[in-house]
Amino acid sequence: MPTTGEMASRIRDFDWASSPLGPIETWPQPLRSALSICLYSSFPTAIYWGPELRLLYNDAWAPIPAERHPGALGRPGKEVWQDIWEVVGPQFEKVLATGEGFSTFDQMLPMVRGGKARETYWNYSFTPIWDEEGRVVGVFNQGNETTEIVMARRRATAEIARLGQMFQQAPAAIAMTRGPDHVFELTNPAYDRLVGRENVIGQTVVEAVPEVVAQGFVDLLDDVYRSGEAYVGKAVPVTLNRGDTPEEHLVDFIYQPLFEENGEVSGIFMQATDVTDAVHAEQALRLSEERYQAIVNSIDQMIWSTRPDGYHDFYNDRWYEYTGVPRGSTDGEAWNGMFHPDDRARAFEVWGKSLATGDPYEIEYRLRHRSGEYRWVIGRAQCLRDEDGQIIRWYGSCTDIHDQKLAEQKLAAQAAALTREIEQRQKNEIALRESEEFNRSIIDSSGDCIKVLDLGGHVRFLNSTARVQLEIDDETTVVGRHWLSHWPKESHSLVRDALEQAQNGHGARFSSFRPTDKGTPKWWDVVVTPVLGAEGTTERIVCLSRDISAQIRAEEARDLLLREMDHRVKNLFSVASGMVSMTARNAETPSEMADKLKGRFSALAKAHDLIRAALGREYHHAEARLSSLLTEILRPHLDCGRSDQVALSGPELYLPVEASTSLALVFHELATNTVKYGSLAAPGGTLDVTWEEQSDQLVLCWKERIAEGRLSEPTAQGFGSRLVTSTTTGQLNGTIDYDWQEDGVVITLTIPLETLDSPTGHYPGP
Repeated sequence: MPTTGEMASRIRDFDWASSPLGPIETWPQPLRSALSICLYSSFPTAIYWGPELRLLYNDAWAPIPAERHPGALGRPGKEVWQDIWEVVGPQFEKVLATGEGFSTFDQMLPMVRGGKARETYWNYSFTPIWDEEGRVVGVFNQGNETTEIVMARRRATAEIARLGQMFQQAPAAIAMTRGPDHVFELTNPAYDRLVGRENVIGQTVVEAVPEVVAQGFVDLLDDVYRSGEAYVGKAVPVTLNRGDTPEEHLVDFIYQPLFEENGEVSGIFMQATDVTDAVHAEQALRLSEERYQAIVNSIDQMIWSTRPDGYHDFYNDRWYEYTGVPRGSTDGEAWNGMFHPDDRARAFEVWGKSLATGDPYEIEYRLRHRSGEYRWVIGRAQCLRDEDGQIIRWYGSCTDIHDQKLAEQKLAAQAAALTREIEQRQKNEIALRESEEFNRSIIDSSGDCIKVLDLGGHVRFLNSTARVQLEIDDETTVVGRHWLSHWPKESHSLVRDALEQAQNGHGARFSSFRPTDKGTPKWWDVVVTPVLGAEGTTERIVCLSRDISAQIRAEEARDLLLREMDHRVKNLFSVASGMVSMTARNAETPSEMADKLKGRFSALAKAHDLIRAALGREYHHAEARLSSLLTEILRPHLDCGRSDQVALSGPELYLPVEASTSLALVFHELATNTVKYGSLAAPGGTLDVTWEEQSDQLVLCWKERIAEGRLSEPTAQGFGSRLVTSTTTGQLNGTIDYDWQEDGVVITLTIPLETLDSPTGHYPGP
């Protein structure tokens, strides 16, 4: 336990003797280990221990219960969290019942703070704590509050929705294009109605509205995109295919370039107004009453009139109300003094051109309001001609468009900012996806099993090598589960120690047994490495496992061979002694005994040559017959003169090198035991060995019968018997069964034919 820190001190000073947990020195090791991790962690961490889930926590977690701290220490979780137990209680119960970890993000908890229930949001996890007997005895809790993040996200979403709604409800036709090909990114309903099309997003202007190409509108878009200068069109005729027949319309529009932060044009903002009806109305009125038409066409708000030379001699009341100037003070050319200084020259130039040509006058400029503020207005004027075509009067109007102008500018800026944000997010997502795919391809190319764990020890990723070598068909059975749950209980202490080392920022390494998901036994060399964040704390854990089963089996084989050599030397002396006794009983003269012993020792040497491959790997014959193998091994033990002592019966089978050496070891051990303890240990005993193919297996029956007495089952299994069993099951992938009877024993070996390395096992040649 740390010696510093508020909670470390409080836990040491707490009267645990009066608590169900008891004095600290009596606490079980799992609780001590979990508490050590908790107190040394800089992340908010708590432990809920025992059936009542009594609470212990670190300094970083202390602010979470607010005014309940420090009283929450040692109390049952249900008492501390009465206000949110309806939510977290079932989560605790599930972890305790199933032993499976639990995590949640942005979970709403109606937590009481300052005496009031408040809407709070949290990221937290519950991890089961296991004791040495595999029982869940507590819950390890880590988490942090996300209330501010959730609320900020809500506000941002609402603001985006509000801007989108404003865009959609705008009365003017609005659209935005992106790139030099003018691909539609946004359109509002007014624009869709104007062009008579829907769902044009993602199409180019040429694709969506092909009829405007020949009318020069795409050329205008190209000029604006290339020059970065806006284009304004007024009452421009356009033919649109909005139905079965083309329709003629007149539109006021503006093409406004959109700039990136580096000053480059990235798109165009388009706003248009269908003025067809207005223009047609003006023409109709002019036909009926030209003077009235000139006034009405200009009557927006402020009305003015001039002589043919442009001298202003009339303003309506709205002009004076708006500007606040004395009547008559703006007659003549004094009107230009009401304009913003930056707009005066431009307005005077446009007005002079209209006076010279008779062309309609229209301009946007800033006009001084009575408040002293310059406000945007649009000024329009047109001339009235006599029968000879001479201009006799100019009638004009000024309309306040300040609010509209600011809204357009703000909307355009917001739309541009939103577009840039969307593009940046898309770029970030693509870059992240490409980075993840690249990293995954590197990891998948490794020949080792690689798994990535979260800080709690849960598997979050495994590479393709791990899926193959661990024989995992369904990745979901592994991902999300605790890494410890995939190891046998005998390995849990090694795995826990390695995880704790990695969680504390240190690497670890161990070797242990762990079968595959399909039960294949394997040994693994495991390296556990922490992935440190910017602050030097562990954020993830990488586990690299290498299959060392072949190495382990080789080590076991070497040990087995050493023990077999010792065992076989002892057996040779025993067999030699038995041969001397057996020969002495049947030989009539010393010379006859010597000849028989010489022959039997020679046969014993031949049998030993057959099994020598198992000891020194020196047997290089390409093939062996099963009957020959049995004959050579049994020959030294046969009692001369008794042809019925041993009987061999079965089809002729071919044995490859590996199988024949393994079977030689097995038959030699069985023959040695038969001579020492079984049917050949005394006169009159018999041994019948039969074999046959049954389906895809070789079944061999070793049947011993004694003439007198009773053959008892051994009370303990010696090295030779263990060697027979391990060789049959481990090297031959077969089984061996013993049937002990009063007058003998029946030993049955069952070996898959595929182990004999031949489809049928038959000897391939003459």
